[in-house]
Amino acid sequence: MTIKNKFECPASLYLTNLVQDNEESFTSIQSSPHAREVSKELPSEFRPGYLDSIDALNEQFERRYDSYFSTDPLLSRGLVSFQANKSRAVYRWYKYKEAFSAGLVEYLLTRYGIKEGTLLDPFAGSGTALFASSEAGLSAEGIELLPIGQCIVETNIDSSLAQGPPAQASA
Repeated sequence: MTIKNKFECPASLYLTNLVQDNEESFTSIQSSPHAREVSKELPSEFRPGYLDSIDALNEQFERRYDSYFSTDPLLSRGLVSFQANKSRAVYRWYKYKEAFSAGLVEYLLTRYGIKEGTLLDPFAGSGTALFASSEAGLSAEGIELLPIGQCIVETNIDSSLAQGPPAQASA
């Protein structure tokens, strides 16, 4: 496969012509997260026509479901992502970047008033939801197919058992 620059474009957008072994070629956009906005600014002769149809479908979809979505300013990247786990030893010992934070699980359990029951996490990953919900007094069941996730969860369980039950806060 040969990659050749096709146009002079802004630094955030690179239009390249990818020539495959079978001599069929296609144009692809390799860009920053704002590719659609940047590509709208391109002269029409440089903007592939199919992008207009994709934009129209996306706008139609967004209008149709707009009333179902809301933005919660409390759900910042710092709360949602693994970054918030960096301050908690039980979670930070292995950086599992796909994980979300224990704080997010605690926030959702509190927000929706969940104080009892069983949490099922079908994609347990490093076990954040399992351990955070257990700390909140819920039972937890998780499914994880990746061996690294299974290893992380098992190690945390072994570590928790070795330390004994968590200290109860006095009222």
